[in-house]
Amino acid sequence: MSIERELKLTLTEAEAALLAAAFGPPLHTFRQRNHYLDTPEGALRRRGYGLRLREEDGDLRLTLKGPTRGTGGMTERLELEAAISRDEARDLLAGGRCLAELPLPIPDELRDPSTSGHLRELGMIENQRRVIRLPLPGEPPRQPIEVDAELDRTRYPDGSIENELEIEWPHPETPFPEAAVRELLSRHGIPWRPGTKSKLARFLERTGR
Repeated sequence: MSIERELKLTLTEAEAALLAAAFGPPLHTFRQRNHYLDTPEGALRRRGYGLRLREEDGDLRLTLKGPTRGTGGMTERLELEAAISRDEARDLLAGGRCLAELPLPIPDELRDPSTSGHLRELGMIENQRRVIRLPLPGEPPRQPIEVDAELDRTRYPDGSIENELEIEWPHPETPFPEAAVRELLSRHGIPWRPGTKSKLARFLERTGR
């Protein structure tokens, strides 16, 4: 069981291209297909949870995320992950599994009769992810900080496309260097636009759920 700490910043297409060009070839590039699932009654969504099956470079990973805490910058939420086989994924997408049968430590608040229905796929989004390294300015006499960040270009079922910069911060004992990120973006003429909604929330809006 882990806590995801993440900053999402909304970008235009031109701003994403500018950042990609400014910091050289990406460390990694991934093509992702994200399938979202819930019970027919929406038991997970009602509690602020999201369940995702991700296909990435032949790997399949199941992720359960909890309600988001924090707004306007760094957010936190519970994140549970497990790798699954192609047969298990096929069975899951076909509606053959319920929450209790997943290879995840299901939180107690999701263990009640209302969440016992078989899961069904709500839909899928496609995402191109480029991992880049951001050289953040450090305060004297400290050295610059290097942070790996993700440039995402996401296509939704209605054909709309969004770009964003995601930075995960797995160091709860150390303050996130927000001022350094702001300074870096400012140097490239990019406004500070923290995202307040997850990809799942935006998917649900676009599909009218």
